[in-house]
Amino acid sequence: MHDAAEVYDVFKFRRFRLNVIGFLKLPLSVSESALREVIKESSTHLFVNYMSRAERAGAGYLARTGGAGAPAMKTEIRIAC
Repeated sequence: MHDAAEVYDVFKFRRFRLNVIGFLKLPLSVSESALREVIKESSTHLFVNYMSRAERAGAGYLARTGGAGAPAMKTEIRIAC
């Protein structure tokens, strides 16, 4: 069973993730691995912040969404600048 703090951390991370997706003008259906790739190419600071928040939300979240040892998916996303 999860305590309220764990659930709240996951909620905060999911909201942050949606804000990042919106800021980068990516489709909501973007895969986690593709999102991380775009973030990493855009800003090292944002990537470190994103991964830190994901880890705080729980290692289980990373495993369920393609991180922490899960196989990466290759997805090409082009950002118009």
